[in-house]
Amino acid sequence: SSTLYAQSGQSITNYSLDKPSYQYTTSTTEFDDELMKREIVTFEQCMMAKGATPEEARRLALLKQKEEQGEDLVEQHNQEELDPKKREDEDEDEFIANYRKKRLRELKQQRDGRFGEELFISRNDWSREVNEASCIRHNGNDGTWVIINLTTESQSTTSIQHDTTCRAVRQSIQSLATKYTDIKFVSIPFNSAIENWPVENLPTIFCYYGGKLRCQLVGVDEFGGHGVNVGRVEWRLKELGVFDGYEELFDLEFDPEPDVIDRVSENRVGRGGYSNNKGGFGGVSAELATAQNCNSEDDESDYDDVD
Repeated sequence: SSTLYAQSGQSITNYSLDKPSYQYTTSTTEFDDELMKREIVTFEQCMMAKGATPEEARRLALLKQKEEQGEDLVEQHNQEELDPKKREDEDEDEFIANYRKKRLRELKQQRDGRFGEELFISRNDWSREVNEASCIRHNGNDGTWVIINLTTESQSTTSIQHDTTCRAVRQSIQSLATKYTDIKFVSIPFNSAIENWPVENLPTIFCYYGGKLRCQLVGVDEFGGHGVNVGRVEWRLKELGVFDGYEELFDLEFDPEPDVIDRVSENRVGRGGYSNNKGGFGGVSAELATAQNCNSEDDESDYDDVD
């Protein structure tokens, strides 16, 4: 390995006042060279392991780079690299990032993790898993958010592009379920949840709280168009108020850009002749469990006609 004396042998390592100081070099062992070659450690880390301070290690790394490349480094670059203020800012950013990760872990531990994964339900489960579950009070809240995703098989969608978008929403729901473990995410086949629900209205998400349907996303346009990803779904649910009170978990600063997908236009004939009406439930009369009151015990049925 090559050897450079730090600034012509002027660098000194002082371990303590009662021990003599001695010079050290930038020489590295073959083992160090292999680690650096495989990008496991950096040259600076090797120097710090020998006792150099972080500032000295950076300076030695610049000297080594200058020697190996045979060219001068720009003085402004040197100043920027060695600027103590800049290093302090970087250290502060790293501290904040680590603190944020620690807080997220603590928050997940504090929350009892009642859910944490997507739950598959049938129509017969709706009243228990949606209406009754959304009435359960927890952590001082009046209820529990239950997010229902209507799923479909690829042969039911209107095009390959439509199928891709529906699958992206499904994957997003699965991802969000692991992040927001205090919110219940369920999936049910669209033709089981609502009879004659138009396939053109997929993807569809219903959001229940306190036994009632509070908000919804119906159709590709309300998901921001094709190119759906988990960030875009999360952003829209946040705008609907689903993630209020979960600010520490919600880390988006803006609506993410859509994913780039192949434009495939192999449209299939729509089934049932229904139009893609995205106002409310699309004008389709369907029986949904929409209990009006969590404390109601007089209703003969939890299902009401939704027009």
